[in-house]
Amino acid sequence: MLLDISGVRSRGERAAFSYEPDLSETLPAALRARVSGEAVAGSSHKGGCRLITLNGALTACLAVQCDRCAEPFESEKTVEVSCVVARTTEMSGAPDAGDSGSIFVWDGDQIELDDVFIPAFILDLDMKTLCREDCAGLCQRCGKNLNHETCDCNK
Repeated sequence: MLLDISGVRSRGERAAFSYEPDLSETLPAALRARVSGEAVAGSSHKGGCRLITLNGALTACLAVQCDRCAEPFESEKTVEVSCVVARTTEMSGAPDAGDSGSIFVWDGDQIELDDVFIPAFILDLDMKTLCREDCAGLCQRCGKNLNHETCDCNK
């Protein structure tokens, strides 16, 4: 989604946004998703660089499979994002992002929000997914799902 930031020029001015991104190609496991947040105009820094802070969150419901028992389940995940954006023509005066986050650049009066929120969401995905904290998994010998039944393999 393109966010028009042409009206966010003076320090403290805000532009709220909320939309449902299409994650079908990037993240097929996403059943539904929503991005919401706001753009806030910051002060100008050395060289007259106008900075805008984007604060928001992407929440998605994912259709995943448990890594221990292989059962399918739905999991909701929220990733909060805060970053600074600056015009490409003004980058010479932009401050260093340091440890506080990233500086994104844009041309014109619109920012592509998918380029900010979707990569942050994907990078924050869990390496392993569990249907529940105490998932017992599968029996290594007979393959029974130990969450639903017991087996006599270890006796």
